[in-house]
Amino acid sequence: MTPFEKARAAHLPEIIRGLGYKLTPQSGGYGSAFCPKCGQGSETSNKVSLFSSAGAWRWKCFSCGCPASSSIDWVVAALEVTAKEAVAFINNGEASPALKDRVASMPDAVAPMSVGDKDTQYEAFAELLAKVIPGLGCEVAVEYLEGRGIPESLTREAHKRKLVYSTSNDPNEAMQYLVAKAGESLMRNAGCIKPGSNWPCIAFRPILFPQWKTGCEFRMTKNPRKGESKSIRQGRLHTPWFWTGEVARRIILVAEGAVDGLSVIRMGWKGHVIALPGAAAWSDDWFPRLSVKYPGFELFVALDNDDAGTGNTRKILDGCERHGIRARQFSPDGFKDWNDALRAGVSL
Repeated sequence: MTPFEKARAAHLPEIIRGLGYKLTPQSGGYGSAFCPKCGQGSETSNKVSLFSSAGAWRWKCFSCGCPASSSIDWVVAALEVTAKEAVAFINNGEASPALKDRVASMPDAVAPMSVGDKDTQYEAFAELLAKVIPGLGCEVAVEYLEGRGIPESLTREAHKRKLVYSTSNDPNEAMQYLVAKAGESLMRNAGCIKPGSNWPCIAFRPILFPQWKTGCEFRMTKNPRKGESKSIRQGRLHTPWFWTGEVARRIILVAEGAVDGLSVIRMGWKGHVIALPGAAAWSDDWFPRLSVKYPGFELFVALDNDDAGTGNTRKILDGCERHGIRARQFSPDGFKDWNDALRAGVSL
């Protein structure tokens, strides 16, 4: 695949959202109030349509009459760059808050539409992740996950894939690292230090399961005290925790939590795995994205055997039916979750 072919096959909604523009899910695709050629419409309009065609994302504007065009064309028009520069931009994966700052500072460039306080917090958290994660290993995660039946080799492979990291198990050391890398001001802007507090809750949860570049699940290694959450999620869940399995297998399993995701892999699952940081975290936006990347795939909905898992399984299965996606329920029979099944010696 040439660089131009790779750029044309890129997920255009991800690029557009990464630059700060809002999209509205509609009819298997998305609508947008912003056109890179004729500008911003009213916030309630969907004058631009984004849709998947022949395995690639396309867009067209009903306001200015722009015909169906590629991801490259969108970036060329929005950033006022050459096609070659647009290809480099798309393939380098720079659609991030840091790049958004760069775009906003470009003379005569199309500036991203204003965002609310929550979006500003999400942007700050993505910046925090970019500063914090590069210096992290996975030693604490290795020790913790071994106690859950997940071998060191699998944890280190997940770390290599940028799916698990860990800070120090000592909150003081974790705090020092976070302040050194990100600074207290950024942690407050990102919502990691709440008003009236001097400590970030993530310093007490040293296991990190990133959700792409915009969100992260933080998990304790000890039993929580009464009223404490064992794990918390920060940032925007733009793209879920995703383990790429054997390419030829068009099967994707949805588990509840990265520990369960790693558990099914250890138990012998050969397909792909999505791990949700909570039963209700599924996004309908992912249906068309998965269909583009894995045409004809089948979804195995494998949430926990509890009320939340059962209720949200039904919602995901209903969504699959709406989108024409093959799906089935695949719960850990006789166990609350997949990690319990793994530790009981169950295999797939």
